[in-house]
Amino acid sequence: MDQLFQTVNGNSNKIEFIHPFLKKFAKNFIMNKNIFYNLINSYFDKVFILTIEEATARHRHIREHLQGINYEFIYGVNKAHMCKHFSPNNLSHLNPLYNTSDDRFLIWFNSNHTYGIGACSEGHKIIYQRIIQNKIKRVLIFEDDVVLDDVACAAASSFFNKMPSHWDLLYLGYTGGVRMNQRWPYPVRLFLYHAKKFLGMYRRFDQPICRPYNASFDTAGFHAGAYAYAITFEAAKKLVSVQSPLTFSADGALIFAIKNKLLKAYIHKSPLFTDATYFNTAIKLPSLLNY
Repeated sequence: MDQLFQTVNGNSNKIEFIHPFLKKFAKNFIMNKNIFYNLINSYFDKVFILTIEEATARHRHIREHLQGINYEFIYGVNKAHMCKHFSPNNLSHLNPLYNTSDDRFLIWFNSNHTYGIGACSEGHKIIYQRIIQNKIKRVLIFEDDVVLDDVACAAASSFFNKMPSHWDLLYLGYTGGVRMNQRWPYPVRLFLYHAKKFLGMYRRFDQPICRPYNASFDTAGFHAGAYAYAITFEAAKKLVSVQSPLTFSADGALIFAIKNKLLKAYIHKSPLFTDATYFNTAIKLPSLLNY
């Protein structure tokens, strides 16, 4: 059985092959991944991983799958703590920015997993406050179940080569938000989008359509998930304002800021990271809502 060893920064990665045909692919994957991780370390001032102290299985997952990234764990709060301080039936302390029924699905008070989602929102807010306190310019934020997408990794260099020059929020992983088939001309995609929207075929996270920015990025629409995104110092200040008092789910706060044009937000057309709790089929982790 063939074996391949690739050493980066003193760390050895070992891959075993069942068939020699896979050797070239695996070697390229390791090189692409390590190059991408090194670029992350060079470009971002900090990489924060949101977790809680009790989620030890998720800590092991991060150490295995993000080896090579210089990250720091940020410990949020679990839902038991949220139960002591918040009541899902008390909406009297809603954020004054929340003033329309269109935003109701974004708030965590109405969720079936109220306290777990509220705790997640509080954890993201803790990170925003840390960014402001330490005046950190560019920060990459992961949740503790993030996984690098093996296929998208080959195109990861385009993330830095084609990155918008002025941005507040960059999605490296997301769900929803209309992109449709990128091979189709934009006018065709726009027509089909409006046709399907008229017929009621889109859900809440599938609007508005993401407009082309360049070959690798679109402007952001409304996207579910806050498991892999980057923000700036200025964005952190705006997001703390949006979440003072705590009002929205973590991804709901991002959607609210995009909807109200508070942030210049973009998505990489090929999501570079996925979520092992809900979306990745090879790796499954227990939801933080279970802690």
